[in-house]
Amino acid sequence: MAYLVEIGRGFEHRGARVPIVPGASLFDLLNGGDKTWGRKPPYWDLGFEGCVCRHCRFRAWHRRRRVWGRTTYNLKGGVGSVSAVTSSGFRVGALVVVNSVGRATRGESSYFWAAPYERQAEFGGLGFGPLDIDDHLTLRLKSDTPSSTDLMVVVTDAALTTTQLKRVATMAQDGCALALRPAHAPMDNDVVFAAATARASAVPDIRDLTEIGMLSAECVARAIARGVYEASPLPFPGAQPTWRQRLAMSPTVG
Repeated sequence: MAYLVEIGRGFEHRGARVPIVPGASLFDLLNGGDKTWGRKPPYWDLGFEGCVCRHCRFRAWHRRRRVWGRTTYNLKGGVGSVSAVTSSGFRVGALVVVNSVGRATRGESSYFWAAPYERQAEFGGLGFGPLDIDDHLTLRLKSDTPSSTDLMVVVTDAALTTTQLKRVATMAQDGCALALRPAHAPMDNDVVFAAATARASAVPDIRDLTEIGMLSAECVARAIARGVYEASPLPFPGAQPTWRQRLAMSPTVG
């Protein structure tokens, strides 16, 4: 918000600029390190630096696998991003931080629930796997407390109104149901932010809006699987294994 004020962005009210910025965060006070920050946590400076420095944003993007403390029921979580293009040429992208109470894989196998939507082997290319995987329909929860969160951002280059973006966010939320079991659980505090850059030259109609929403949901599902697939190991005993570690421990896939 301070950066937006500095560059003159925000809602103008009687000569003052007031940036209106939605936000969400993941609980990370129990993942090690010294958290005695005093009155000013380091995130203010980190956020400002990320806005000012394009190199910092690039570096953070490519370190997305190193997100600590993000887990699913049985595997390490992380950050995943994917994109798609509609039949009319509108671009859609999703960025998801995966910290779900349930599972992104079918049971304890290496097969992702999101496999039907995978593109170009972006999370292993193993497919959906056999239909008779043990335990894949059993309820398994990381915790019985509401302490999990999946944070999702979907962006399109179409020029959409606020009402249309709300519809996109509603449809995008269903990407959780395509990639996680259970989805929308009372222990999950999931949220979707939707944004439109309006950079596309074409004007979207209602069919385009529908396809943007549909692909937003699929991108969220793919990004969830991608985040788990790309996760890096945590450096302490007893941590959840990564997808790759689980695959390596299995003599056969599945």
